[in-house]
Amino acid sequence: DITWEKANKADLGFDFMLWKGLFGMEFDYFYEKRNNMLVSPAAVVPAEYGIGLAQINAGIVRNHGVDFTLTSERYFSNGFAYDVNFNFTYAKNKIIEIFENPVTRDDPNRSRTGRPIGTPFGLKALGLFQEEDFNPDGSLKEGIPYHTFFKVAPGDIRYADVNGDKKIDASDETALGYPALPQIIYGFNPNLFYKGFNLSLVFQGSGQSSIFLSQQLAYPFLTGGNVARIHKDYWRPDNTDARFPRPFGEGGNANNFQRTNNSWYKYNGAYLRLKNIEFGYTLPRDISNSLKVQNVKIYLSGQNLVTWSSLNKVIDPEMDNSAVMNNTRGWFYPHQKVISFGLNLTL
Repeated sequence: DITWEKANKADLGFDFMLWKGLFGMEFDYFYEKRNNMLVSPAAVVPAEYGIGLAQINAGIVRNHGVDFTLTSERYFSNGFAYDVNFNFTYAKNKIIEIFENPVTRDDPNRSRTGRPIGTPFGLKALGLFQEEDFNPDGSLKEGIPYHTFFKVAPGDIRYADVNGDKKIDASDETALGYPALPQIIYGFNPNLFYKGFNLSLVFQGSGQSSIFLSQQLAYPFLTGGNVARIHKDYWRPDNTDARFPRPFGEGGNANNFQRTNNSWYKYNGAYLRLKNIEFGYTLPRDISNSLKVQNVKIYLSGQNLVTWSSLNKVIDPEMDNSAVMNNTRGWFYPHQKVISFGLNLTL
């Protein structure tokens, strides 16, 4: 009985150019409600059932957003000219209906329904346990929730008791931020010209995404793995505000090694990168003619020269950042910085 998905779409847009190109704009607002999406009912079937259930057309997702481009260009009598464009896209979706276990559906902290696809869920980290959080016998002081995953000690991650039952377990998971797929993508491209000189820049960036370190990049020595440079900043009595909890060896510390997302390993996935830059000079036509060529251009260019991101010392923010693709494990080789010098001849 499986059939096609169905979608109702609407788009409202306009574009204009004013003052002989001094200011232009293209704008679109889009809306889509997709029905009959294939979803699996496995989430509501107990393991005792013994077999899986086939997917059915029951999912509903709504998506909307805006997309626009701003442009400007102008030429001056002294030989100076420029053209600039800026593009921006914002797109957000929302799950309207999906199969979901009542345990999460009926809990406002854990419900997937009503949130964007790919919203991360997990434990909310409050910080690292310090020595003053424990009694002389090693037990937690009164008022601090009991952590059920592992016997905690100074330097371990402390989690929030979201449901207020005085203990930390899987039922304390909550939404932890944006999906890995950015909801905002933008770019900026200015080009300047003056008497044979040209300067071109390409900026690109994204926003509203959450990235979680995973596997070996989050947990030193996991499955016999090595450690990353960032792991040197680990908790010690003389380094209590460390970025990583106390190291624990290959066997792992189940409290700190929660494989589901926890916010201690969350980073803001937003970035802005100077993707390309080129500075060049084209020889005057009379010089080109004397050299028996049509055109001569000398240029210096660079790629990936500067990136502004909280992930700079961890992973490349431009790479695919889903755990499945392994960039969050530190397995991807980052984009290289490249500087080039060139000479273009047109004969």
